[in-house]
Amino acid sequence: MLSGVLLFGLYIWALLHLWQPTSSGQKRSPSPAVVVGQPWSRLLHDYNVFAGRVWVVLLMLVTIAPFVLYRLQQ
Repeated sequence: MLSGVLLFGLYIWALLHLWQPTSSGQKRSPSPAVVVGQPWSRLLHDYNVFAGRVWVVLLMLVTIAPFVLYRLQQ
């Protein structure tokens, strides 16, 4: 999981460095659509960090990393 987070972070940082976003709208990424058609019981089971399901951490990284890394580059 840690290596995936680091690789995604490096990839997003490289893209921001190459493309140089000019507006706040370009810095944000759309959040993944993970809840469509799923019951809450299944979602809570699949994304329970306390049960070792850390996939949600990667989803959060992909969602917020472009903005955070852009701010760090400033």
